[in-house]
Amino acid sequence: MAKARNGALSASIIFGLLLASVPAGGKEMGMSTEDLARKVAQLEQRLAEAEARLAVQNVITTYGLAADTNDIAAMMALWSDDCVIEIDGNVIARGRAQSRGIIDSEVHQSIQPYSAHVMGPFRIDVVDADHAVATGYQTVYVRDGKRADGQSQVWRQSFGRWEMRRTDGRWEIARRQSRAVSNPGVKQIVGPALRPPANPAN
Repeated sequence: MAKARNGALSASIIFGLLLASVPAGGKEMGMSTEDLARKVAQLEQRLAEAEARLAVQNVITTYGLAADTNDIAAMMALWSDDCVIEIDGNVIARGRAQSRGIIDSEVHQSIQPYSAHVMGPFRIDVVDADHAVATGYQTVYVRDGKRADGQSQVWRQSFGRWEMRRTDGRWEIARRQSRAVSNPGVKQIVGPALRPPANPAN
């Protein structure tokens, strides 16, 4: 049902964009069948890229929510079977089964239930229909739970690179790299995002 609704929505958007290209007189679209087909293909590609960016953003946002609520099942569901999780140059997990360590770890539990992961903003580059890369910020705030009026302070601020892969229509995290703002390896993961995309949208 959801796929049917999404398909109908996509078709409606494309049709609306095509109508917007009708000349002011409104009589003809002023393009050949081949031009129309090319235009539809371009609009479909742009819409697919926009939907991919939104889906990737939702996955990363869900990561933060799962971390802050100690939801191991939700956290594990975000990763691919062969995922790699790297923090400050050290691989801390390989595969979905080990991803639970993000929440189970002593470090994470030491800030519960007072943490708030603020994810983004991100630059999201769609590589192709099944691959995307998100590069951006992550700030973890922790509230002083020992005081009724406890203030929140920045516990960790970092740059992140998230390599995303779509499998069976579902976006998953294939590789996550995180570098604290003072880490000398920041440019290694941020650098690729500063270069123009290989196939910029027309």
